[in-house]
Amino acid sequence: MARAVSLQKLARRPINQRGVSIVTSPMNIARLEQRYQVLELRKRGNTIAQIGQMLGIDPAAVRERLVEVLKFAVEKLSESVQENRQLQIERLDGLLNSYYDVATEVLTTEDGTLMPQSMAAAQLVLQIEARRAKLLALDAPENRGSEVSGIREYIGVDMDKV
Repeated sequence: MARAVSLQKLARRPINQRGVSIVTSPMNIARLEQRYQVLELRKRGNTIAQIGQMLGIDPAAVRERLVEVLKFAVEKLSESVQENRQLQIERLDGLLNSYYDVATEVLTTEDGTLMPQSMAAAQLVLQIEARRAKLLALDAPENRGSEVSGIREYIGVDMDKV
């Protein structure tokens, strides 16, 4: 239900084709109201052709109104996701800075092997790094249509020769 309310607000918000707020005029207000009606009718399951008949407008205009609202919604959602991702990365960087020195201090055992002084700190650093890599999509291959790109392309291995 909360999603529908936010889309209703988006449908009424005056924006131009670049997504910038514009001054409302009677013509703009009518278009905004029509955008809201199109969205409501579409949410109820009406087809684009049915909505055009109900409102007395061309189906292309119905599509245009829907695209306007959806573009704006996607743009706002994308901004929110980017802000959240940046906040998470900053928090992980702070944790990493706190534990990195402790995790990298090593002890030499009697048999000459090196071990982290604090295994718990070392494990925590690895978990933080894994989470950070996931947020930044560093460990996921790129999808390039039918080809899948990954570490081999990054380090310069020609996939056609493998």
